[in-house]
Amino acid sequence: MEITMVKYEIKKVFSKTGSKIAVLLLLLTMGIICFFALSVSYVDEKGESRNGPAAVCALKAAQKEWAGYLNEETIRKVIATNRRIRNTPEALSQNVTQKNIAYSWGQGIAEIRSLLNCSYAKGFREYDYYRADSLAEDDAVYFYTNRTKLLREWLQNEAKGQFSAQEKEYLIRQYGNLNTPFYYDYMAGWQQLFEFSPTIIMLTMLILGYLVSGIFSNEFTWKSDAIFFSSVYGRNKGTA
Repeated sequence: MEITMVKYEIKKVFSKTGSKIAVLLLLLTMGIICFFALSVSYVDEKGESRNGPAAVCALKAAQKEWAGYLNEETIRKVIATNRRIRNTPEALSQNVTQKNIAYSWGQGIAEIRSLLNCSYAKGFREYDYYRADSLAEDDAVYFYTNRTKLLREWLQNEAKGQFSAQEKEYLIRQYGNLNTPFYYDYMAGWQQLFEFSPTIIMLTMLILGYLVSGIFSNEFTWKSDAIFFSSVYGRNKGTA
């Protein structure tokens, strides 16, 4: 009986032209959002930028080669690989295409390189895109300890009066309690999903709200409420 009623209510929802248009609008909007969600950029071996599903697959494959825990050995390899790429004729060239070719070789470690820029920054709130290029392999041992060191220096100088002694100790303790080593894997697709998910949820709820808004109001429009209330439990349990 309950399944029959559900089917009946669904049939009522889609019996109106406006509801059908709303569903088509929802599907069209979802398609557009998914298209933009796939706007992951990837530079191929020719130095040309690509987007779309093929770019997502290529970037994922490149980053999967470096998937794993970022221990000292891995950080050493990343620093060495980055230095090797930066010293190639393509990277040192003034030609944009040649520079893009060099960039394509480092897409697998691009996110790790960003972590290096943060960990070895000159200040806690500073970021230098080229900081990783000046690192030596022996610097890998300080990859995790530098984070806490930069925080301590920031709390003692720039943020000296912004926190109490207890708050400073708490922040330092939380940094120290962070589980290491980090695990690195492909994340661009998930990042895009999280970025666009609020829009998807908002539009879905908006259109679903329109679809279900007429379920009960139509009972009075179609005079079917009289039949409902004339049933055995229509005016007591049916309206509870």
